[in-house]
Order: sequence, then structure tokens, then C-alpha cells
Amino acid sequence: MQVTVSNHGAEPEYVSVTLSRLQNPGVPLEDEQLQAVSETASPTLYATPFRMTLLPGQSKPITLKPLSEISTEQVYRLDVRPEVANMRTGRSGRVGMVVIKIAHSGIVRQLPRRQHQAMQVLCSADGARILATGNVRHRIEGAAIDGEVLEAFNVYPGTPRTLIGQHITVPGYPACTATPP
Repeated sequence: MQVTVSNHGAEPEYVSVTLSRLQNPGVPLEDEQLQAVSETASPTLYATPFRMTLLPGQSKPITLKPLSEISTEQVYRLDVRPEVANMRTGRSGRVGMVVIKIAHSGIVRQLPRRQHQAMQVLCSADGARILATGNVRHRIEGAAIDGEVLEAFNVYPGTPRTLIGQHITVPGYPACTATPP
């Protein structure tokens, strides 16, 4: 698989590329726990190149290559960031110059050859715990906490989702009612 990176600007761009595995997919961005593929003993997915130079108007591919088969879905974050330290502005001596560069980040899902989607809802004293019991993510739509419908979300194998409230409903499953202490 390839992702294409393009420079639509008027100056050369120096770009770094990193691929990190999400240890806890499905959580909010600020709670993500990432492990760089370069720090993994046996990675299952690889991205190349790590750095590139893009001239104005130029596009180049980033290749994502699976290195081994997996049994459970793996989720990665692919980050493409400009390297401002390598940038040449041609405006030395100017005071107060501001440079704005935009990085891009995307989710990459590596799927097993045979996919099985299943889910379980377990009621608890303070709400419900949702588990993806198959080997790929399960999309939840229409779940509600105390009558307020939630935005759709994904639950991934190995990363349960806890919903806290007095009355939890997940379409297709019995409702959970919290028990007061």
C-alpha cells in the first residue's frame, strides 16, 4: 500500500515520516499510547522512507509494507511532519519572522486475513463495559448514557470501552442499570 505526499508550496519541503503502533486504539487522541515501529523488536508493518525532500509541485510515495501475518487487527498512526530545522528561508537577518508548517497524521489499520467481528456488553455497578471479542474492531452506533445518544465509536480487540452512567443502552444488547452504592 502507498500513501502519496505532495508539496503544493513554492519552497522545497523536508519531511520526516514516522509510523507508531497504537497500544490503546479507540481512545481520545490525547490519551493515545504510541510505540514507534522503529523501537519494536518484531514489527508487523513498516513504512519507508523515513525522510524525504519534496521540491515545489513534487509528489512522492510512502510505502507501507506488511512484514508478517497478524491474527488480531493492529492500528497505527502515520505521521508526516515538516522538518523546520532543515528549512532554508533565504531571509536571514529579518526579525520577527513566523514560519507555519502543517503536519499530517492518519490512522492505518492492518487487518488479519480472516476477520471475525463480535462484541460483548458487561454490566457493572457504575455502567457498562464493552469488549470487542472478535479479531477486528466493532463499530457502535446509537449507544446512550442516561438517555443521551453518543456519537458513534469503535471498540478494538484488547481495548475495552467503559461507559459510566445510571442507564446504559447499546442497540442489540440488554440495557445496563447501575446500582447505587
